[in-house]
Amino acid sequence: MSDKLLSTIAQVLQISPDLVHEDTSMENCPEWNSLRHFGLILALEDVFGVHFSSEDIPQLTAVRSLRGKLMELGARMNGST
Repeated sequence: MSDKLLSTIAQVLQISPDLVHEDTSMENCPEWNSLRHFGLILALEDVFGVHFSSEDIPQLTAVRSLRGKLMELGARMNGST
């Protein structure tokens, strides 16, 4: 997983990067609430230089879906594993 993606998610959700995994989502991470979701979307758009459509945002509720959409949008994902 991209170090930049992991660190951005951890920073916005105010959790340890060790707690961020492919399967981390709004369903299993109490810190990932609707307000932080909005902040996460804005932070990822800024960090990766992309724009998520209003149709995409409600679907991007897990690390896996965020990573996939970022790749689809051509975001440069340094340190991907």
